Amino acid sequence: MSDFEAVAQKLKDEKPKLSNDQLLKLYGLYKQALNGDNTVAKPGLMSGFEARGKWDAYEANKGMS
Repeated sequence: MSDFEAVAQKLKDEKPKLSNDQLLKLYGLYKQALNGDNTVAKPGLMSGFEARGKWDAYEANKGMS
């Protein structure tokens, strides 16, 4: 198991109390690490704030290895 996978599993198991901003940052980093750059079209306003926030968090890491 890689260091990344170990930390991801630890966060899933322990469920620390994190702010929404921290959760979105972790989500974006997780998606970037697993999938590389975001290739999904930006969701529209009717998709809801959660979908848009997740997309923005993922997109913020574009180009990161």
